[in-house]
Amino acid sequence: EGDAELQKARAEVQALPNKYRVDAWYPALDKDRCVDCGKCHDFCLFGVYTIDQGEVKVVNPQHCKNNCPACARMCPTQAIIFPKYEKSPINGGEEAEEKMSVVDAEATKALYANTLRDRLIQRRATSASFLKENRDKE
Repeated sequence: EGDAELQKARAEVQALPNKYRVDAWYPALDKDRCVDCGKCHDFCLFGVYTIDQGEVKVVNPQHCKNNCPACARMCPTQAIIFPKYEKSPINGGEEAEEKMSVVDAEATKALYANTLRDRLIQRRATSASFLKENRDKE
């Protein structure tokens, strides 16, 4: 079900028109809120973000689709701001006109650290059994 929703959201974003000669639509990162989780980087289909030495950066803002705040909605700490968007908090305002989840930055860092650790443990377990099978065959 989650994959279907993600695919639907991506299809909607890709369907947004590119409007030439229209004011630029640029995301800004609030580095006080950003926990460098990389969700924006993983979600964005247009190469707007990069992760450089563990830090998320906006590198190609001109690739962003006009009126598409999808990455801001994906951000667990509301660190992505589109100043031209009409509703808060996506436009940087304090009032929550658009419903978004607010997540504690430290809790988010811990969640991603634990997820990464679990993936590495799983990868090691899979690799170890694979290597063991190869040794047994020799």
